[in-house]
Amino acid sequence: MFKNIFKIFCILVVLSISFLIYVWADGVAEKFEQSLVRNATLKDLKGGEWSATKLGKKIGVLYFGYTFCPDVCPVSLDNLISALSGGKIDDGVFQPIFVSVDPDRDSPRIVSEYLSNFSDNIIGVSGSVSELRLFAWIMGASYSLRRNQESDMEYLVDHSANFYLVNSRGDLIVMPTRDTPEQIENSLLKSIKKLIK
Repeated sequence: MFKNIFKIFCILVVLSISFLIYVWADGVAEKFEQSLVRNATLKDLKGGEWSATKLGKKIGVLYFGYTFCPDVCPVSLDNLISALSGGKIDDGVFQPIFVSVDPDRDSPRIVSEYLSNFSDNIIGVSGSVSELRLFAWIMGASYSLRRNQESDMEYLVDHSANFYLVNSRGDLIVMPTRDTPEQIENSLLKSIKKLIK
């Protein structure tokens, strides 16, 4: 009988220790992820460094795309801007950010002109191929150029169509693209409590 009680006690001790290690490791992993997100950098349209730390108290709404996109990018950006100006969201809570994943064609001038079709409030950022790959990986986004040869300048880019919500602490929420501005607005409103603390 004593052996059985001792076995049960040992199992409980091992399970308790395992649980404590799991909780500790989860906290360490979350802080590591926040650090990666917070410190991931690209260049803004003036050549300055941009990272989530520049958001201050705002929530960044990142969208990965490219200016030559024939359909998904313009519709998503238009829906996002309509959602942000729909009246339910206070001005200054969200900062839309367009991440160009096509540095060969999307010069700062082209990105600036493109974004002005939607709003003067969108920040445009990009970087080198290696910087973009790292930034996208950290945020959980993906993209690939459908290019036959390096000299080919007429190509499409397959890319994530989600919105990535970040704050200056490095918290990250991936928000699937919604079909209407109203759906985007409702999703953004739900995210405020999670990202503003």
